[in-house]
Amino acid sequence: WWGTCFRETLDMLLYHAELRGCDLDKDGYWICTFANTQHANAIPNFLKSGLRNSPFVKAIMGNTCVGTVMCMDQRASPFKRSWCTLEHFVTTKLCPQRGLKRSFEVASVIKEGSQKFHEWKDGVGVWSIYQKRTPTILSLDHKEAKVNIRDAKAFGLSFPARVGRAAMSANVAEAEATQPHDKEAILRF
Repeated sequence: WWGTCFRETLDMLLYHAELRGCDLDKDGYWICTFANTQHANAIPNFLKSGLRNSPFVKAIMGNTCVGTVMCMDQRASPFKRSWCTLEHFVTTKLCPQRGLKRSFEVASVIKEGSQKFHEWKDGVGVWSIYQKRTPTILSLDHKEAKVNIRDAKAFGLSFPARVGRAAMSANVAEAEATQPHDKEAILRF
């Protein structure tokens, strides 16, 4: 599922690569929207050989994978999509069970005018409306959560609360799939 605009997706992934010290000439991001055909009449039936053989699971459990970055829109829509919840499950539950260390990170964008930040004007601290758009990454590991915001000088900015609330209220059983049998297989997985 891809619900963020292309520009925001690139901003989030480039910021993620910067934080992780990725060499984009050597390191890559597997994006299912680009890796799998999206035409309904051409989508292979991943369920015939089992979900463990689907490109989603294979990519995350592959030797070159170090983690999953879930790019969020303001509604945290990926958590409402069955295939995305499968990717989350594989990264955070199945990989550790198999002794595979994978990070799980959530990327989002702070929208223009959506937050206030603290700045100094004429020697006085004031709160101002943040008038830029900037990517942010929420890194989740087994011990703690850490937020990184590209514009670190803008004190007071935070990971978008609306995205966090939407993600926390997501119900895997209510997640949707284009094909009902996909959702059933994912819920049984």
